[in-house]
Amino acid sequence: MSALLLHNARVLTMDPARPRAEAVAVRDGRIVAVGGAAEAAGALGVDAERIDCQGGALLPAFIDAHCHLLAYAASLRSVDCTGARRIADIQEAIRQAAAQRPAGEWVRAFGYEETALAEGRHPNRHDLDAAAPDHPVRLIHGSGHASVLNSLGLQRAGIGIATEEPPGGFLERDVASGEPTGLLLGMERVIERAIPPLPYEELSEGVRQAAGRLLRAGVTCVQDAGHTNGRAEWELFERLIAGGALPLAVVLMEGFDHLGELPALAAGGRLRRGPVKIMLHELENDLAPDEAELARMVGEVHAAGRQVAIHAVGERAVAAATGAIEAALDRLPRADHRHRIEQHTARLRAGDPHRLEVTAHRHARHGMDFILELGIPVEVLIPHRGRNNFHLRPVRVEFVRQDRCQGREGALSHLERRRDDRDFSIGRDRDPGGHEWRIRCNGLVDD
Repeated sequence: MSALLLHNARVLTMDPARPRAEAVAVRDGRIVAVGGAAEAAGALGVDAERIDCQGGALLPAFIDAHCHLLAYAASLRSVDCTGARRIADIQEAIRQAAAQRPAGEWVRAFGYEETALAEGRHPNRHDLDAAAPDHPVRLIHGSGHASVLNSLGLQRAGIGIATEEPPGGFLERDVASGEPTGLLLGMERVIERAIPPLPYEELSEGVRQAAGRLLRAGVTCVQDAGHTNGRAEWELFERLIAGGALPLAVVLMEGFDHLGELPALAAGGRLRRGPVKIMLHELENDLAPDEAELARMVGEVHAAGRQVAIHAVGERAVAAATGAIEAALDRLPRADHRHRIEQHTARLRAGDPHRLEVTAHRHARHGMDFILELGIPVEVLIPHRGRNNFHLRPVRVEFVRQDRCQGREGALSHLERRRDDRDFSIGRDRDPGGHEWRIRCNGLVDD
């Protein structure tokens, strides 16, 4: 039986009835007392391990409610393009990586942002051909939802002038010739059929690195939002946990195509089944799936007593998602259903989140006007773009709009400490509305 006393701490309990404490007592991995030093010590024996927190802040760990852990791990084993400011920077990084592997072997690169490039555009197949003509190349956008392939990569993936886009996919073409430019959106399944998976040992090392960075940021549990997650991914996570590469607790979303495949728990409770993920794509005037099919899918998940998480970005997609959830609840009312809309950028219809009790789960990089305009309970993810940008700190926050930014480039990226006024700034950036945003620290964190 193990016992641990954390004392001489500024414990932030998140309990309004008792927001502060001095010590925490833990027995066999469970908190048994929170309070004054004597009170917490009294809940343990004299042989308990004691850690003096030296007046530091102690609070419950963070849960990352939407991440793609395997993709993040793979990105750590890929060519890092997060700092690229010109297409030439990307070319040089890929050129160096190609020189270190035999011809014909895939080069994986990750993290470019077209808005951060001087050219103001996505790279194309010809740009990547110039860097690695003898290697197939896949360059993944920082969002994870777009890729650029070079000519050999397109050939390996079987993508050419006659290729038709899958539902929800987009294949950019040269206006004059009709040939693919190399930019693909929503076509991950097509691409990944052509690319061999990372060897387990390499993926495991990437997961170990990713988990270490998350733990250092105070994140101890992640929810993997992969829309293709099924039995194979479940077993892979079990293996990673059992092998010690993944010390985090994991909630695994279940792809709709795999509905009913996953058990509820595994790995001694450290791996749990989460919501059912549905991808809803909006391209021009089309939705994939369309409204009727989406309503059927959501209704099936809801009727099974499960939680649904719908990826919906544009205004029409968000409206379709809320409509499908509303129809399911009308047919079969259920309290505390916790249905979610993921990564939306459109404004929700006034009253929808309150009325439907839907969690609007929005990434901070897409802008924050909705927070003040709607005043709804929203989970906001502060992104950890890049390999080293974990600048999360334990703060109670409020969002404050600042003066408009002038002449600043880049999408919302990371938290930057402002020591002069005890604020956190979200990058040196602007959101699509042109506003700078700060997260005001209410005095809970030391400089």
